[in-house]
Amino acid sequence: MHMTIILLFAIIFLGIMFYLNRGKNAVKHYLLIAIIGGIISVLACLFIEQFSGILLDTFFSYHYYWEDGWYYFDSAATKYLYVFIDSFLLTALVEESVKYITVFTLNEKKQHKLYTYLECIMPYLIIGIVFSVIEDALYIKNIEGSGWARVITFFTGHVSFSMIFGYFYYKYRVNTEINNLYYEAKRKGIKLRYKMAPKRRPIVIGMLLVTFMHGLNNFIDEEIYLYLWFLYMIIFIVLFIRIIENKKRDAKEDAIKFFLNKYTEYTEEDLTEMEII
Repeated sequence: MHMTIILLFAIIFLGIMFYLNRGKNAVKHYLLIAIIGGIISVLACLFIEQFSGILLDTFFSYHYYWEDGWYYFDSAATKYLYVFIDSFLLTALVEESVKYITVFTLNEKKQHKLYTYLECIMPYLIIGIVFSVIEDALYIKNIEGSGWARVITFFTGHVSFSMIFGYFYYKYRVNTEINNLYYEAKRKGIKLRYKMAPKRRPIVIGMLLVTFMHGLNNFIDEEIYLYLWFLYMIIFIVLFIRIIENKKRDAKEDAIKFFLNKYTEYTEEDLTEMEII
C-alpha cells in the first residue's frame, strides 16, 4: 500500500510538471533521463555505497561491536564521527553527486540546450523522483516499519533536493549566457570593465547545499526529525510555487538584463545592431 501511495504521488506530480511544460520539444530528453539517468544513478550509488560502507566498517572495526542488530561504539565521539561520515559523505555526497553528474552530462551533450526555468529544473526533478521511488521501494522491502516514513519523506527528500539543484542549474545557464555575451562583445572590439560571471559557482553551491541538507536529514536524532521534515516541506511548497511563477523565465533574457544593468550605456537595440544578440 505504501508503494502504491508513493507511485501515485510521483505520477500526479510528474503529470503536473509535464503539463506546465507542454508544448516544449524536450519531452524525449526528459524520458531519456528518467530511464537512463535513473538506472545509472541508482546502480552507481548502490555499488559505491556498498563498497565505501565496507571500508568504513573496516576502519571503525576496533571501535564498535555488533549485538542484536545494533552498533555499540566505545565512545560517543566515535559514534558521531561514524554517523557523520556515513550520513554526509558516503550517503548524501555520493547520491547527490551521482544523480546530478549523470543529468548534467546528459544535458550538456544535448543539442537543444535548456534555457527556460522549467526546462532547467525538469531533468533534475525527474531524476529525483525516479531515484526516490526506487530507494523507497528498497527501504520498504528490506526495513520493516519504514513504509509511512518513506511516504512522508517522499517530497521532502530527493524531490526537494532536485528542485533546489535545478534552480542552481538555471543560474549556471544564465551565467553561461552572460559569458557568451561578454565573449561576443569582446570579439566586436568592445572594452568591458567587469569580469565574466563565475560559470561553475552555482553548480558548486547547489551541490554543497543539497549534500548538506541530505546529510542533515540522515544525521539528526529522531526527536527533531519531525521539525526538519516540516521545514523541508515548507521549502518544497515554496519551490513549487516559484516554479509555477517563473516557469517561462529564460536564461538568455535574464543574461541580457544582467548585461544591460552592468553596462547602462548600452540598450538592447544597441546589442542587436552590433550583432551581439
